[in-house]
Amino acid sequence: MHWCPMAMIPPAIVHGDFRSGNFLVGEGGRLLAILDWEMVHVGDPMEDLAWAADPLWSHGSENLAGAMLPHGAMIRAWEARSGRRFDAQSWQWWRLFAGFAGLAIWISSAHEVARMRAIDPVLAFAGFYPYRFHNAQVAQLLCEVAA
Repeated sequence: MHWCPMAMIPPAIVHGDFRSGNFLVGEGGRLLAILDWEMVHVGDPMEDLAWAADPLWSHGSENLAGAMLPHGAMIRAWEARSGRRFDAQSWQWWRLFAGFAGLAIWISSAHEVARMRAIDPVLAFAGFYPYRFHNAQVAQLLCEVAA
């Protein structure tokens, strides 16, 4: 894959951890807040789209982004709200990036527990289930790219 995702798009504010677990929703499904802005940066908004659609957040429902919305509907909503066009090549790159980013987070979390720097069951859990999930996902995505 010889493609740079930032080469052709105007930059935007990227949340960096945009997923259903970071949305605060009120009655009637009204969005009240988006939480956890510590990874915000300027970049390609497809990064947030790929992270939000990562199958880890779908709890086994691979065709539903965040276990809520089919990918096609998610993409149409994203295009309508962002004014941008979905790019399948960019999508493939950002899905792979999301898997590697997840692995970095889970490995770092487990390392903190193993080194006894943090005694936190959430960090310990991250070294097991999400790590294994993203490890398998990255391997699958690399096979798809190589094909």
